[in-house]
Amino acid sequence: MTELAVTRAAHLARLEETERARRLADAELDVARRARLSDEDLLPFARARLDAWREWGNALGPADKGYRSESDTLTDSDYKARERARKVADVPEHLFQAYRAGVDPDNLTLAGALRTAHVSHNDGENEWYTPPEYIEAAIQVMGGVDLDPASTETANAVVGASRFYSAEDDDGLAHEWVGRVWMNPPYAQPLIGLFCQKLARSYGRGVTEACVLVNNATETEWFQGLAGVASAICFPRGRVRFWQPDKVAAPLQGQAVLYLGPHLVRFQAAFDGFGFVR
Repeated sequence: MTELAVTRAAHLARLEETERARRLADAELDVARRARLSDEDLLPFARARLDAWREWGNALGPADKGYRSESDTLTDSDYKARERARKVADVPEHLFQAYRAGVDPDNLTLAGALRTAHVSHNDGENEWYTPPEYIEAAIQVMGGVDLDPASTETANAVVGASRFYSAEDDDGLAHEWVGRVWMNPPYAQPLIGLFCQKLARSYGRGVTEACVLVNNATETEWFQGLAGVASAICFPRGRVRFWQPDKVAAPLQGQAVLYLGPHLVRFQAAFDGFGFVR
C-alpha cells in the first residue's frame, strides 16, 4: 500500500469514528431529554454533543464536505450535516470554550455555536461604546474602574479602566474578575448571556462593585439573573446614544444600568438624572 493510500485510509477511519461518536452523542442527549433530567444533569450530554460535532467537523477534509461522485451514497441531509459540523469546527477556540461553559443546556445548541462564529466574524456593529456621561456617573458611584472585561483600546480611552480585556487580544471570559467593574458587554447572543452570568457569579468573589449597561431585556434569563444580584437599577429615559469612532447611534430598544454594590445613595444621586432609579 502506498503512503498516500495509508494516509487516506487513516483519514477515513478517523472520519468514520468521529461521525459514529457524533451520532451517539445526538442519541444520548435525546434520551436524556426524554427522561426529563434536571438542567444540571443534562449539561454533560449537551456539552458532549457540542464536542462530538466539533471533533467530526475537524476530521472532515475539503473533499469530504461537498464532493460527489457517481458512487456517492450520501444524501443531501448528510451533506448539510457535514457543512454544519465544519462551521462548528471553524468557531475560534476561545469563543467555543466560552460558549460551551454556558449553564443552560437548552442554549447549548449547534445553532448557538454557529451564532458565536457569526459574531466573531462580524463587521464591528456589535461594538457599542458607552457615552462619557455614563462612565462619569459610574465613577461617582464606585470611585474608579479597576476592570472592563469587554472593551477595546478605543473604548477604554473613555472608560479609563486600570485593566481591560478585548475580544481580539485577551478574551475577558477566560480570566478572573476582581475589583470595581464597568461592563458594557457585547449585545449579541450568546456572548451577552455569558458575560452577565460571569459577573453575577463573580460578584462577592473578587468583584466588589459593578455598573453594567445592557439592553432592558427584562424577559431574558441573563437579565433576570443579573437583576437578581443587583442592588439598584436605572432605566434611562429614551435610548442611550452610543458612539463609535466615526458615528453616533442608538439601538432599537431601551437600556438599563444595573448596580451591584453597597453604595445605593451614591447610585441614586449619580443616575437619577438619566431616568427612573429603583
